[in-house]
Amino acid sequence: MNRTYDVLLAGYFGFGNLGDELLAEACVRLLENNGIPRERIAVLSADPESTNDTLGVSAFDRWKISEIRKALKNSKTMLFGGGGLFQDQTSLRSCMYYWSIIQMARFCSVKTWAMGQSLGP
Repeated sequence: MNRTYDVLLAGYFGFGNLGDELLAEACVRLLENNGIPRERIAVLSADPESTNDTLGVSAFDRWKISEIRKALKNSKTMLFGGGGLFQDQTSLRSCMYYWSIIQMARFCSVKTWAMGQSLGP
């Protein structure tokens, strides 16, 4: 299967949190510095239009299952960029959300990686 994106980046992106937006930019630059051009990178975002404008990458709405599936089906790898995504301190929904994306990735035969993640509270 020919996939459009080499990497689908997942994280707490598109919410306007400066730290998380800087993590997204750092991940994109790291990927770019390792030979993956921005046009081969996609991001799951709460504000896809802003993410696209700011990072110059394709962005998909993280709240729409159809968008997540579309992004996964067109990606070779999914990368969870830095931060404390897998935690239940703010809500159990956070863990459930990211876990469900991992399961969707497995279903779509997309390799999943995590970088700079803290686990737990």
